[in-house]
Amino acid sequence: MTRAGVSAVLLVVVAAACTELNQTEATTDTAASDAPAATTGSEFTDLPVPGAASTSLPIRTAPEVKLTPDQVPDYYMAIQQSGGQPISIIFAMDQNHDGNPSNDQAVRLTPENGLCNPADMRFYKFPKRYREPVYSFREYRQGIRVQDIPALMAVRVTEELIALGLAEEPQDTHRYNVCARKHWEQLIYQETIRARAAAGQ
Repeated sequence: MTRAGVSAVLLVVVAAACTELNQTEATTDTAASDAPAATTGSEFTDLPVPGAASTSLPIRTAPEVKLTPDQVPDYYMAIQQSGGQPISIIFAMDQNHDGNPSNDQAVRLTPENGLCNPADMRFYKFPKRYREPVYSFREYRQGIRVQDIPALMAVRVTEELIALGLAEEPQDTHRYNVCARKHWEQLIYQETIRARAAAGQ
């Protein structure tokens, strides 16, 4: 998945929030120790329980930060299953805000054998069921910020698996929930560090 969308949001947020960040040495050490582990190679049993608080990120959003629709990317999600193959989660970003994520790069997560098994995709043809973004300016206006995206994606994955009849209870979606959330935590954490560096922090 291209990460330009996350970077664009974070660069704007970080630039506006930097004046409110008072990072002491202790805070920096805490942030470093709280950095999420890479999804690849992470055992499900080592990951947080779904529903637990999202990993703390070294950023706070200033209340006065106001982003425009063009600055908030549209993120899409789909559940893929065919021919008895393992269930996969697909995420993509609509870079052009044209309502067509199928011509953009995507990432596929296939939780299996204790791993999330991420794989980059040149594109993914989203079925009609998944033509609405999971996160967009609409969610941003509802108060869902960048740091909330991992939890949002995890919840949506659980809801969709249950809606499709691929799981009966939320706990049945544990590995998918966890992999979705850890993927977004890792992505946002990396881009937060990059954005802070670009802002001179």
